[in-house]
Amino acid sequence: MRLTIDHGPYKGTRAHRLMIITMFIVLSSVSSLRAEVPPKNTRISTSQQTYSTYCGIQSLHRAMLSLDMNLPFESLVVRRYIGTQKGSSLSELRLAAKENGLYTLPLYHATTTSLSVVTNPTLLHVKSDPGNRDFDHWVLFMGIEKGTARICDGFKPMQLVTLADLGAIWDGNGLVVSNKPISASMYYAVSVVLYGCYLVLALICLKFLRQLEARIAGSFSQHSSSFLKNSLATAQQAGVLLALPTLLVMGYNALLPQGFLASHPAIESIQSHYVFTAFYHVNITRVSKHLKAGDVVFVDARFLEDYERGHLPRAINIPPNSTTSQCAQLLTRVGPRTPIVIYCQSLTCPFSKLIGKKLHELGFENLSIFDGGWMNWKEHTDALQGEMRDRES
Repeated sequence: MRLTIDHGPYKGTRAHRLMIITMFIVLSSVSSLRAEVPPKNTRISTSQQTYSTYCGIQSLHRAMLSLDMNLPFESLVVRRYIGTQKGSSLSELRLAAKENGLYTLPLYHATTTSLSVVTNPTLLHVKSDPGNRDFDHWVLFMGIEKGTARICDGFKPMQLVTLADLGAIWDGNGLVVSNKPISASMYYAVSVVLYGCYLVLALICLKFLRQLEARIAGSFSQHSSSFLKNSLATAQQAGVLLALPTLLVMGYNALLPQGFLASHPAIESIQSHYVFTAFYHVNITRVSKHLKAGDVVFVDARFLEDYERGHLPRAINIPPNSTTSQCAQLLTRVGPRTPIVIYCQSLTCPFSKLIGKKLHELGFENLSIFDGGWMNWKEHTDALQGEMRDRES
């Protein structure tokens, strides 16, 4: 027996076929969404072979330092934070952050594009080597600068990685860390309004099609307008059948804890002043002129032991683990408009910007970064001394 649906002057077999195709689309969409939900108890290993078992908690500890939390690293080396010799899982890192007074937001199946809205330090689950099949390592993401991601691998100096290279080794999972509550409510509301506008637009289009069909039916004979009426009716049915599964899939996804309206990184409202990038940058020539003129205050942003091994003349040491209040105490005699040049070890060292951000929060307005750092200055002075010896000989 052949099933047909009567829709007036034409048969409904076309609509029947569209309905069957639409049901297939709905089932496929739901299946793909379910496949993206990470299993609740899945462990994400963090290290293999040459990489440390502690890469996850190393990244978390470095994130804590950037948030003015001077917590001893040894306090994170406990069993409940490192489940196996392969390292920490995402849930274990969340537990470590929570028990030490931090707020977290997990990321699932995010993209490098969505990282552009993340302004807090974020742990990313990556491959230790691009040639590996498994994602077995944790690194710390510290913002995007000029199209490149600032990445810290353990306690190594920060490096700049292109977004394309980062996307090749990152599986989309991560953990945003903050010392303040993280809310996604603002972007959630924006998304709801956006999809509501789409729905209203779809209803207006359907209403317009019905009015157009009525006008055509009144202007032409039934024989000449039957094709147009059938085409418009089919378009209406197709629009309704496509809109319905779209709304169902959106609703299903929105109800998921990992849904795009609930926790997708592109829509969270992470309000933080973690990254302050409006620094001036000076080179070795400018630094030499400032030293001769004595018209700026130099701040050494390295640890005390590095500072004691050698530093720029008259530089004030502010270690990277200093709190904002400690920074203020060390610069009590420096006015807010006094030119300050901050440096650390080398070009890839992140501590100068870290201290610069804290000084900016204290109200210092004239801040500059000496990108080359101590290594650049040491090479410069060694070269000058070599030239002087050559002249004397």
